[in-house]
Amino acid sequence: MDADSTFYRLPKYKSYHEDVSQVLISFERAKDWADIIKCLQRLNKVLQNYPDIPVLPAKITFAKRLTQCLNPGLPSGVHLKALETYQQIFSRIQAPRLAKDLSLFSAGLFPLFQNATTQVKPVLLDIFEKYYLPLGSELYPCLTGFITALLPGLEEQSEFHQKVLNLLDGLCRHTDKTIFFRSVWKSVLLRPSARLHALNYLILRLPSNKSNYNEMKQFLPERSTLVLRALTVSLTDESLLVRRAVLDLLVSHFKLQERVFQIEEWIVVTKTVLQVLTFRDVSLNRRVFSWLLGGDRQELHADYFEKNASEMVIKALVQLFENQSDDLPSVTLPYIVTLSLLEKDEISQVIMGPILREILRSLIKYREHPTASHQVIKRVTELIEIAGTEELWAQLSSMLSEDIHNLQPAHPVEAFVLIDILIDFLELDENITRSVYLPRMFRQLTQGLFGLADKQAYSQLLTSLQLSLKILGKLQSPVKVENTEQERGQEDKTSSVEPLLENAKDIMEAVERYYVGVVRNV
Repeated sequence: MDADSTFYRLPKYKSYHEDVSQVLISFERAKDWADIIKCLQRLNKVLQNYPDIPVLPAKITFAKRLTQCLNPGLPSGVHLKALETYQQIFSRIQAPRLAKDLSLFSAGLFPLFQNATTQVKPVLLDIFEKYYLPLGSELYPCLTGFITALLPGLEEQSEFHQKVLNLLDGLCRHTDKTIFFRSVWKSVLLRPSARLHALNYLILRLPSNKSNYNEMKQFLPERSTLVLRALTVSLTDESLLVRRAVLDLLVSHFKLQERVFQIEEWIVVTKTVLQVLTFRDVSLNRRVFSWLLGGDRQELHADYFEKNASEMVIKALVQLFENQSDDLPSVTLPYIVTLSLLEKDEISQVIMGPILREILRSLIKYREHPTASHQVIKRVTELIEIAGTEELWAQLSSMLSEDIHNLQPAHPVEAFVLIDILIDFLELDENITRSVYLPRMFRQLTQGLFGLADKQAYSQLLTSLQLSLKILGKLQSPVKVENTEQERGQEDKTSSVEPLLENAKDIMEAVERYYVGVVRNV
């Protein structure tokens, strides 16, 4: 049997119920805020007339009327009078009954704080501290909502900042720490209006040292799902302040060397962080590079990046290139990110080689795109200019060797396509390319023909022959010679071009005769 049923049978309860019901009905006739205050005064008086009955009649309607009195559009006088009624109710029904009907009363109180005036906020905070905080674990059903309601009070320079901070800390002490911080992370993930303040609270209260695994689990519950999603959602928030706050949180509490996440999870975070560079905001970029390079000590940047960040950055960039869709922003995004990263020497010297293949693959994919081809060729040209012609052709040579070594006869050689496109589409340094790098590539291609024949990869062999002839055509066209110091320094290299050109036709004829014989014998 319900313990409160005893009070329902009291003779005075019937009068109590009737008096409360009459006042609640009078709210329907209220025409302005002055009428609402009069109704609240009558309601308070009824409560005072029956101090010995610790239950509330018509509590659903009662809570509904009080919630309506806390509408943000009403003046603070109405709010204060309604809070006075709440205080009378809570002191009357005591903690067990409040815990049972928490959702009824919290529906009006929780949304009030963010919109309340400076006269109302301290009264509301006192109610939370006096009546809600002692409930402890009974608050779990509404804990996320309670925390979300308080977080706006952490706004900088707010006169209630310290009181709200103390209240949140007290809430953490009165509840299980893991459940408390799960609710804070949920506020980050699910409540955009509270996201900034929740991040600021985490910056203040997360421990800097995460060597203690059990402690880390308390502060980062469900870190592979909840925490990870909260961070990535915050990084893509429309608010500049939110993006700054989450980057500050990463810099201070999610250092790459701490390995808070698994490698694949770090890649997800890193990929989202890198996309922040597309906003081209100086304050954001500074925080991104501080996170990637390990702080402000420049002499340690290169070593820190190579040890802790390079793997995640390279894999994140590869995924950005692989996940390009057909819309122009998606196509250009990885190029913009890469160009921003290459501004830092500590980063460019590590990542350029490994991601060059992805850059060139993207060129293959979008070179004939109806809207993006111009932008793609422009961005690839910029990236190659930064990397340098020598690095480009060194990587192409390496790709060619790798592709031929790992050749599968039924599959095309990707390096052939990349070389072919670069010759046609990119504005390369004519003199140095045609006098040094194209002859080297021609020699590598012709030397590789024998290996293709041995593997009976005749389709790839034909492609290699065609590409060799194309390069030969480039080599036979006139080369403009200028007497610059750079080109005089290349005299020993350019001198090797002439005999190559003289013997090129003989080489190709010999190769053709050889392979015609091979094909006939098969």
